[in-house]
Amino acid sequence: IVKAAEEEQERLGKIREDLEQLWQEQEAAYKKTVQQAEQWKHRNFLIQQYEDGCARLKTLRGERDLLNENVKQLEKEYKKLPARKKKLEQSRELLRLLANQQRQLALWQKQQKLLKKKQEEYLRLDGAAKEKKQEYEYLDDRYKKASAGILAKDLKEGMPCPVCGSLHHPAPAGMEADVPSENRVKELKIIYEEAWKKAVDAQTEAASMAGALKSLEEGLKEWDLSDGGQDAESSLTVRITGLEGAVSAEEREIKECENGYQNGK
Repeated sequence: IVKAAEEEQERLGKIREDLEQLWQEQEAAYKKTVQQAEQWKHRNFLIQQYEDGCARLKTLRGERDLLNENVKQLEKEYKKLPARKKKLEQSRELLRLLANQQRQLALWQKQQKLLKKKQEEYLRLDGAAKEKKQEYEYLDDRYKKASAGILAKDLKEGMPCPVCGSLHHPAPAGMEADVPSENRVKELKIIYEEAWKKAVDAQTEAASMAGALKSLEEGLKEWDLSDGGQDAESSLTVRITGLEGAVSAEEREIKECENGYQNGK
């Protein structure tokens, strides 16, 4: 029995040794597995980093290619700037020309109205001067015709006539009724001459204004002014407004092109 117990004890000891060895082997395997798992985990992390890096590199290459393409396009547009600036200056010059024509047209329309008023003033003054002239000439004629009668009333036979020098006066002129006085005739002459001078001055001013209008019309000869310049005024406004917008847009685009080219260099 003792021997059997010793054998059993020995067998159990052997089993414990085997179990201990197995446990150690299992523990070592577990640790190795954990270590390998960590290694794989780190490896997968590195792989993910690599893949992310490749994707980022691909994106950067795409951005680089796009940037290079943009730079090429900017260089292409930049080379066109001298021609665009020249065309822009031509547009500015045309805008200045149209703006000047617009001012000339406004001045022409204003002068046209003033000329019409001045012409009407001249016609009124001319009519008034002619009336004063007729009144003066009529009374002057009556006064001259009556002068013979005025002188004849004091004539005596044998006295020389102050008009013809004759000593005989068989039929002296008679006196007219209501004869104007010499002072009244002189007064009417002064009034007539003043009225005539006003008419002449108005005519001179009207002629001068008409000449100035002709000069203005030379700068507006491409426009039809038969309607008083209304159609020309409308057309000029439309053209100037459109050209101002185009010039402003072109100036902005040229500035953006220059800035973009400088930033992209």
